[in-house]
Amino acid sequence: MVVLMRMRLRREVEGKLDSSVVVTGNILINNKKKSLYSKEVELFLGTLTVKVALTFSTNMRLPSKMTEEEINKVVEETIVKMGLEDCTNTRIGNWHSRGISNGEKKRLSIDHEILTQPYVLLLDEPTSGLDSASAFYVIHALCNIAHNGKIVI
Repeated sequence: MVVLMRMRLRREVEGKLDSSVVVTGNILINNKKKSLYSKEVELFLGTLTVKVALTFSTNMRLPSKMTEEEINKVVEETIVKMGLEDCTNTRIGNWHSRGISNGEKKRLSIDHEILTQPYVLLLDEPTSGLDSASAFYVIHALCNIAHNGKIVI
C-alpha cells in the first residue's frame, strides 16, 4: 500500500493526473494506520547485509536488461562513494538486532538514492542525529558526489 501511495502521489506531482483528481487512502504498516508525515520509517530489512540490500534495490530500480556484472559494478561503486567498504558484509540491524551505526545507516540511505545516478540529489537534514565524525563522513561523501558533476542540495 505504501508503494502504491507513493506512485500515485508521484504521478500527481508530475502532472499525469488531472488537477481535479483527489488522491485519498490509508497507509498501513503491519495493519496499523500511519501518517504520510510520520516519523522516519526504517527503509531496509535489518537482517540483510549492506551489499545484499543495495543489490536487491539495484535489481528493483535499474533496467532489467543489466547483467549481474553490471549490477555488481554499480553496487560496488556506490559503496565506495559513500565510504561503506568496512561494513559491506555487516547486517543492517533493527530494533532487536545490532547492526551498522546510525551514521552508516544514513550513508546507506543516501547510497540507496544515488544508485540510479540522479542529476540532482536533494537531502533534508542528512546529518541530523549524527555525531561529529559520522556527520563528517556524510558531508565528505556528498562533497565527492558534487565534485563529480552532480547537483547536491
